[in-house]
Amino acid sequence: MQRVLKPASEETNGRYLIYKWNNADGVNVVRYGVTKGRGHSTIPEEMRLLWNWYELWKKAPDGSSTYVGR
Repeated sequence: MQRVLKPASEETNGRYLIYKWNNADGVNVVRYGVTKGRGHSTIPEEMRLLWNWYELWKKAPDGSSTYVGR
């Protein structure tokens, strides 16, 4: 298994900073977001960001997570 420490991409949108890591097929499988100027909390406006990520994944019959994309 290849260990990758550096994110595949880094995106800044206003005060949001999002790091993304991809698997060997180039599919984005991990995201880490930081909101500058605030501690660990979530506000209602950010729920859409979370949902946009979670809707890319579905549970397979074996219980694993399957990427279904956009």
